[in-house]
Amino acid sequence: MTFEKPLSEGHDGEGKVQCETCGKWFDDSELDAHLNEHLNEPAVSEEQQPPVLTESQEARIRAMIKEETGFWSIAFVVIVVLVVLWLLFSFLGAIHP
Repeated sequence: MTFEKPLSEGHDGEGKVQCETCGKWFDDSELDAHLNEHLNEPAVSEEQQPPVLTESQEARIRAMIKEETGFWSIAFVVIVVLVVLWLLFSFLGAIHP
């Protein structure tokens, strides 16, 4: 709310207060009733914000993620196969010294 004069100068109920929603000025005694009117109004739809990234930028990022994920999937499979082979040969070495 914006006051017509600073509160330190004394407000005495005679000053005007500006509604931050619509910008109209009201007496202190009228402001509460006016604010209740705003509560009954339907919500104002905000303008749709443009996307932060363009479609081409988003597609490029998705491709990079997919490419990077593919590398780590293959690396994981290779590591798992190597561990399984190591366990297999360790087990065979323990059985047949």
